Amino acid sequence: MVFWAITPDCSFNPKTLSSAPATDILAETMQRADWTSPSPAPSPAPSPAPSPARPEGPNTEREIFDHILNSIAEQRLAPGTKLTEEALAEIFGVTRARIRKVLGLLAQRHVVQLEPNRGAFIASPSIAETEAAFAVRRALEPTVIAAIRSLDGEMQREAVRRLEAHLAAEVAARQVGDNGRIIRLAGEFHTVLAELSRNPVLHEILGDLVSRTALGLAAHGTQQDNDCAPEEHIGIVRAIRDGDECAVDLMLGHLRALSRIVDHRHGDGETARGHAPAALELAGKE
Repeated sequence: MVFWAITPDCSFNPKTLSSAPATDILAETMQRADWTSPSPAPSPAPSPAPSPARPEGPNTEREIFDHILNSIAEQRLAPGTKLTEEALAEIFGVTRARIRKVLGLLAQRHVVQLEPNRGAFIASPSIAETEAAFAVRRALEPTVIAAIRSLDGEMQREAVRRLEAHLAAEVAARQVGDNGRIIRLAGEFHTVLAELSRNPVLHEILGDLVSRTALGLAAHGTQQDNDCAPEEHIGIVRAIRDGDECAVDLMLGHLRALSRIVDHRHGDGETARGHAPAALELAGKE
């Protein structure tokens, strides 16, 4: 089995362990970071100003928006999947007008593509678009790390506790083999970092970029290792916690590794399109 260790030159280096299960390796990694038990979640940080692309309102557009967005993040709705207003309206028990509004808001987030006379589809970014989004992430995410490291005293400790709690959730998802949750939490690690930077504009922009790159990896990624390695996340948080200058370099190396998952062998052909199942279960609507 392999885990990623932090080397003195601020890079991740694979090291082989015994044939212990992956969960044991994650536990060992947590122990090496002195996180033998997850810290309790801190009091929620002040919420940033809501994005104009995020619907508001109880039990209506907002819940539908969040459910579809989570289903996309967990790759239960694949790139190219057609979303019909009629099916969605039946699933959620609302009017087509409300569904049309939600689809428009999802299009503003670049996770749904609206095509005249064809309808709405889960976006399928091209390889070039995916690589461009990763390039912007490499430019912005070091700024996020720097912002968190510049927080004073208790604010920084609270940020680290929030990150530790998120890492514990990532490990727990892997322990039970919940692949959809693993993928979603891996992406959310980066948006949680952006939220903790206390810059709502940066948080909103990175939220969109993380969604775009996740869709790009779903459309063009290789069949294995198409999600963030939790060991790399652990190393990044450890460096932030310890005030280690390596934190930025570790993040950049992590993003470069993610961008290399894109499979160029099949070019940029259009993703095969299909309809979401009639029950759509919209990916598991309960």
